[in-house]
Amino acid sequence: MENKFSTILKDLREEKGLSQRDLAKKLKVSNVSVSNWEKDLKKPQYENIKVIAEYFGVSCDYLMENEN
Repeated sequence: MENKFSTILKDLREEKGLSQRDLAKKLKVSNVSVSNWEKDLKKPQYENIKVIAEYFGVSCDYLMENEN
């Protein structure tokens, strides 16, 4: 199974022991946004990708690898 953004985000969140609600608060987005990203229903806008990458200490490229 290839690593998709949705899987990577969920793994990073769980490694930090955060709920979707906790992560949403830290990223200043809605709980629904985090849920949709993890279910691969939507992709975050580039500005949010940068914030997510910075928060978890990874690159945007790492987050978006294998995405079209």
